[in-house]
Amino acid sequence: MASIRDHIITGTQGLRNYSGSPRLDAELLLGFALGCSRLALISQALEEVPLEAEDRFKEYLERRSKREPIAYIIGEQEFFGLVFNVSPAVLIPRPETELLVEHGVAEYNKRGSGTRILDLGTGSGCVVVALASEIRRQSGSAHFTAVDKSSEALAVARSNASQHQVAELIDFRESDWFSALQGETFDIIVSNPPYIEDGSDKVSPEVHFEPSSALYAGPKGTRDLIRILEDAPQLLSSSGVIFLECGHRQGHLLTDSRIAAHFRDRSIIQDLSGRDRVLSLRR
Repeated sequence: MASIRDHIITGTQGLRNYSGSPRLDAELLLGFALGCSRLALISQALEEVPLEAEDRFKEYLERRSKREPIAYIIGEQEFFGLVFNVSPAVLIPRPETELLVEHGVAEYNKRGSGTRILDLGTGSGCVVVALASEIRRQSGSAHFTAVDKSSEALAVARSNASQHQVAELIDFRESDWFSALQGETFDIIVSNPPYIEDGSDKVSPEVHFEPSSALYAGPKGTRDLIRILEDAPQLLSSSGVIFLECGHRQGHLLTDSRIAAHFRDRSIIQDLSGRDRVLSLRR
């Protein structure tokens, strides 16, 4: 039987043509096959890999060579310092989306306890769970609502809320955007809606494994962004704010007369790469 180190070397070589981080992928997949951490792999590098684990590792490498995302193979992804369960029913959490959490928490800190927070299109629940976890860590309290039109996605979100012990803080509902929220108001709305142009050739092969309904939004990628921004004023409290993740060329929506008339403050928040990432609009 070959050692852990041998398998990492072989796995890295096998993934070179399919991944931008072949060694990291090989280590994550081998650790998953063995049921141990990457740190344990290093400390036990010369130990032999049992045949059952070796077979699982080969299966995972084959799936990765077909460009299936690591997160779907191992069933989890880190986001905002927390580990979230993921499945093909939900979008894989991305570092850029942490901006929604950061600005949501900052806005909460201006308002304090009793703030009503809505997560539209919650998917895995990563944003609302991270918000609830961080606000609780600060000894704060808020009213959280999270909606998604997919019952499968809501099941994943609820499991993540339970895993991070915030399930009792969040009201999860099945809803197509605002459809099940009529008559309610919120102080903060956060959302990572679909914003990729239909048929875009600028996405990686891995993206094709993710749910298309969470990614694509019409010929210009703005269908859902416009729908949310047109309906949001009816559900935002006085001086309420919405933070919407967007594509880097979609800031023009801030000057759309159908939208601008309803918001007194409008701005674009950039990510660490200097790309437009979040639309911020306040009533």
